Amino acid sequence: MGIGDGTVIGMTKILDNGPASDRFNIVLVAEGYQAAELPQFALDAQHFLDTLIGVAPFQHIRQP
Repeated sequence: MGIGDGTVIGMTKILDNGPASDRFNIVLVAEGYQAAELPQFALDAQHFLDTLIGVAPFQHIRQP
Protein backbone atom coordinates (compact mmCIF):
# COMPACT_ATOMS: atom_id res chain seq x y z
CA MET A 1 0.00 0.00 0.00
CA GLY A 2 1.14 3.49 -0.68
CA ILE A 3 0.03 7.09 -0.79
CA GLY A 4 -1.79 6.55 -4.09
CA ASP A 5 -4.06 3.82 -2.73
CA GLY A 6 -6.70 6.13 -1.30
CA THR A 7 -9.19 8.53 -2.76
CA VAL A 8 -10.39 11.81 -1.32
CA ILE A 9 -14.05 11.97 -2.23
CA GLY A 10 -14.77 15.21 -0.43
CA MET A 11 -15.17 16.90 2.89
CA THR A 12 -18.07 18.21 4.89
CA LYS A 13 -17.99 20.71 7.72
CA ILE A 14 -20.49 19.57 10.33
CA LEU A 15 -19.98 22.38 12.83
CA ASP A 16 -18.70 25.93 12.34
CA ASN A 17 -18.76 27.59 15.72
CA GLY A 18 -17.35 30.78 17.22
CA PRO A 19 -14.65 33.16 16.06
CA ALA A 20 -11.69 31.68 14.17
CA SER A 21 -9.29 32.82 16.89
CA ASP A 22 -11.04 30.60 19.44
CA ARG A 23 -11.58 27.49 17.29
CA PHE A 24 -9.77 24.25 16.89
CA ASN A 25 -10.21 21.63 14.20
CA ILE A 26 -11.12 18.00 14.63
CA VAL A 27 -10.86 15.87 11.51
CA LEU A 28 -12.74 12.60 11.23
CA VAL A 29 -11.38 10.30 8.53
CA ALA A 30 -13.63 7.68 6.95
CA GLU A 31 -10.86 5.08 7.11
CA GLY A 32 -12.37 1.63 6.62
CA TYR A 33 -15.68 2.85 5.21
CA GLN A 34 -16.33 1.88 1.61
CA ALA A 35 -17.91 4.33 -0.85
CA ALA A 36 -21.35 2.80 -0.39
CA GLU A 37 -21.02 3.25 3.38
CA LEU A 38 -20.36 7.00 3.31
CA PRO A 39 -23.93 7.87 4.31
CA GLN A 40 -23.38 5.72 7.43
CA PHE A 41 -20.11 7.54 8.06
CA ALA A 42 -21.97 10.86 7.93
CA LEU A 43 -24.40 9.58 10.56
CA ASP A 44 -21.54 8.23 12.69
CA ALA A 45 -19.65 11.54 12.43
CA GLN A 46 -22.74 13.48 13.52
CA HIS A 47 -23.26 11.08 16.42
CA PHE A 48 -19.63 11.62 17.46
CA LEU A 49 -20.10 15.40 17.38
CA ASP A 50 -23.36 15.24 19.32
CA THR A 51 -21.68 13.09 21.97
CA LEU A 52 -18.57 15.29 22.13
CA ILE A 53 -20.45 18.54 22.62
CA GLY A 54 -22.49 16.93 25.37
CA VAL A 55 -19.52 16.56 27.73
CA ALA A 56 -17.27 19.03 29.53
CA PRO A 57 -15.49 21.14 28.51
CA PHE A 58 -17.06 21.10 25.05
CA GLN A 59 -20.62 21.68 26.26
CA HIS A 60 -19.49 24.96 27.79
CA ILE A 61 -17.59 26.35 24.80
CA ARG A 62 -20.20 25.74 22.13
CA GLN A 63 -21.85 28.97 21.09
CA PRO A 64 -25.51 29.06 20.04
